[in-house]
Order: sequence, then C-alpha cells, then structure tokens
Amino acid sequence: MRTFLAINLEDKVKEELIGIQGQLKSRMQGIRWVNIQNLHITLKFLGEINADTVALMEYPLRELASQTTSFRVSLINLGAFPSLKEPRVIWMGIGEGATELSSLAKGIETALKNVPVFFHNREIPKNTNEKFHPHLTIGRRSRKEAFKADPSIFNKRWECENRINVKSFHLIESILRPTGPLYIPRQEFLLKKW
Repeated sequence: MRTFLAINLEDKVKEELIGIQGQLKSRMQGIRWVNIQNLHITLKFLGEINADTVALMEYPLRELASQTTSFRVSLINLGAFPSLKEPRVIWMGIGEGATELSSLAKGIETALKNVPVFFHNREIPKNTNEKFHPHLTIGRRSRKEAFKADPSIFNKRWECENRINVKSFHLIESILRPTGPLYIPRQEFLLKKW
C-alpha cells in the first residue's frame, strides 16, 4: 500500500483553510485545491510498503510517540515550492510548533533507520527529512491550466485563528483515484500528554 505519516487536523482548522482557499481561487489560476478531507501536515512520505514493513515500523514509532510531548501548531502565511513564480505546491507556513514538527520528523527518520526492510525496499524513496520544511499543502499546480497569480498574494498576511492540537500522528494509506486521492488512516500513534 502507498503510505505516509502525517498529522490530521481538527474540523475547525480545516474549515478555516477552506475559507483561505476560497479567497485565493479568485486571485490564482492553474491550482488544484486540496479537498477538505485530505488536508494534513505530512511528516514523512513512505511510498509503497507491505504489511510486514508496517508491522516492523509499529514498535519504533509507538516508542517515539510515547516520548514526544503533545504540542500546538499555528498556520501562518503562504509559500510555494519550488518558487513563487513557478509553484508546484502552494502551502501555509508553520508559526508556533515549527521546532516541534521538525524534531518529530527527525525522530521518525531515526526510528525508521532501525527497520531494515524499510531501508532495503527499493520502492521506498531514498530521500530523508534532512531538509524537512514544516508546512501544510493547500494546493498543487494543475497540469491542464497555466499558472497565474496576483503577486501581492504572497506578501499579504494569512493566518488561521485556530491552533492545531498535535496529540498524535497517523500512518495513512493513499489510494490514487481519477477523482483525487483517498486517504485512509491505518494506525494512530499517541503522543505524551502535556
């Protein structure tokens, strides 16, 4: 199954993000906006893994989660990868909680280094989170339409009033469909309460 590790969002945060997407739609063309049910913060893309690999990953990830204190995350301002002029991804940045997210992503890398099947499976991407940039993807470049945007969009202050209470992270299966991906949480890893 195709999988990734991520932090799911509360509905109130998702609703705010949908509102921001709505404001951007009239000022930005050539972007496919992430559906409300698919909004999340990715910690690590795993790629295609089998049930044996999932079983091997479970203990080290539970250990990591039990040693990581819950934290809060704020979403602030817009950015784009790889550049503002030619974006492939439009994202909301992380204010409060950026250090904790980076630490958790690094902890995941360390935990999974001890899972030999994970690192020897050729289908798993070899990239690491050494350059992990905490963000939340809200849109992706369309293949069918040229990108156009009001340049001032990225200078404006964008912010979600609600914070994300990070109490766990999930192993999520991604099923690719013509209508867009379907994300199914398969395991939850609870963090230590603050």
